[in-house]
Amino acid sequence: TIETDSYVKLLRNINQAETSKIYIKNKGDLMILHKNANVGSAKVQVEASFPNHQRLDYEFLSSPISGIPIKNLSPGTLDNRFYTYDEGSSSYVSLNPYTTLTSAGTGYMIRVPSTFPTGLNNFNIDLENNNIQSVNYGIINKVITNQGSGFNMIRNPYFSKLDLTLFYKSNNKVLEKSINFWKKRK
Repeated sequence: TIETDSYVKLLRNINQAETSKIYIKNKGDLMILHKNANVGSAKVQVEASFPNHQRLDYEFLSSPISGIPIKNLSPGTLDNRFYTYDEGSSSYVSLNPYTTLTSAGTGYMIRVPSTFPTGLNNFNIDLENNNIQSVNYGIINKVITNQGSGFNMIRNPYFSKLDLTLFYKSNNKVLEKSINFWKKRK
């Protein structure tokens, strides 16, 4: 278990017993440092908590696990409240949450569950890959388009925080001089 505000640095491969699972608590980090590490089939469960949400709020989400239905990000959300941003049309497009699979680096706009309270609460997510889908690690190439507005919804595809300065330096040929962040409220 990687506890809250803790981290584990993985230098190479993960060798797990068949019955084991890596648990990553909210704000815990699994830092996979080698781009060719053998971790794709690791069994992982991730908890995340997004504070200060109320009924009808949306959150921009992504997944550190590729290949799971986006419905798994928020099982209680109404099926018609899953979106991504289409840069070419400069609009949000609705996604089928059962057939759309998470893709590394893709951002999704998802409403909190329909049973969410009206007062401020945490929007909690609990994901696991059940040894079927792949864990995101290494260098991830994400296509950035500029056919319409130029805005692309991307999000951190990893189990750990990103170094924004390093991210910008590594991608400055395809990024604007500014990066926009969205936050619902304080």
